[in-house]
Amino acid sequence: MGSKPHHAPAPTMVAQVNPPVHVWVMPPTRTPRLLLRAYRPSDRREFLDRLTDASEQLACWLPLHRPGETDDQVFERHLAESVAAAGRCWRRAVQDDEGRLVGGVNLINIRRGMTFEADANWWIAPEFQRRGFATEAVQALVDIALADPPAGLGLHRVNAMITGANEPSRRLAERLGFRRLAESAACVAMGGVPVAHHLYARTCA
Repeated sequence: MGSKPHHAPAPTMVAQVNPPVHVWVMPPTRTPRLLLRAYRPSDRREFLDRLTDASEQLACWLPLHRPGETDDQVFERHLAESVAAAGRCWRRAVQDDEGRLVGGVNLINIRRGMTFEADANWWIAPEFQRRGFATEAVQALVDIALADPPAGLGLHRVNAMITGANEPSRRLAERLGFRRLAESAACVAMGGVPVAHHLYARTCA
């Protein structure tokens, strides 16, 4: 009798299962008088009211609208981009100790390459200005940005582009340790018009 042909065992296909990625959601941040937290759907009406109140200042210093965006679309974008700390944007509503939304702080264009950095901006509605809220909120924003995870985002540098005419924001940035970088002037389009800005930076210790 001839021997039975020998068949090599069929290779076993093993499915590679990647471990789940855990995204740590940063809790709200408390300061002596403020709460920095993610936006909520219930913030819509108050956000739109504050946006209207601050429209002239925002048009001059910090256009929040992208071309063609309505106020409602600005809110929807802020709501979506404040859900998680991971990603390219980190947005927080600023709420006072009476529960009122007084403005917002943002980290945008988060980059994680040779260096970890982001661009910061901030705004406080006119009726809540001159109370030190901006200083308190931006200090908290910088602390979060530069702190190591899980307490913060682990960035190495926070940048702020500030027009020379925006004296309050320039003074605020300098008080909080931002340095104006030499020969860093750049034009940023605001309302379709190029406006000269200076780059300020704050680095981790």
